[in-house]
Amino acid sequence: MWAKLAVHEAVIEFFKLCHAKEEITRLNIKVGHLQTAIHDKKQEVSQTIANLQHSDPLFALEFECCHQPCAAMNAVHIHHLGNLKNQYGLL
Repeated sequence: MWAKLAVHEAVIEFFKLCHAKEEITRLNIKVGHLQTAIHDKKQEVSQTIANLQHSDPLFALEFECCHQPCAAMNAVHIHHLGNLKNQYGLL
């Protein structure tokens, strides 16, 4: 049976598909972790800025300005992750 090339190739393709499905499941978990990490960091930074506004308003402003590029990039990442979810039914 294995001597037939068509059977051999079909079995190889079957296992490739199985591994691809496993990889999609693994990536869905990692994407969820990434979204959670971005959300948690956003909350942490917001809280830090709020705390600094009471103790050192100028430093709070400086910290917020320095963090803006990172926040903008995180927004882009969240947007693209949302697009993946909507387009491919992931997550």
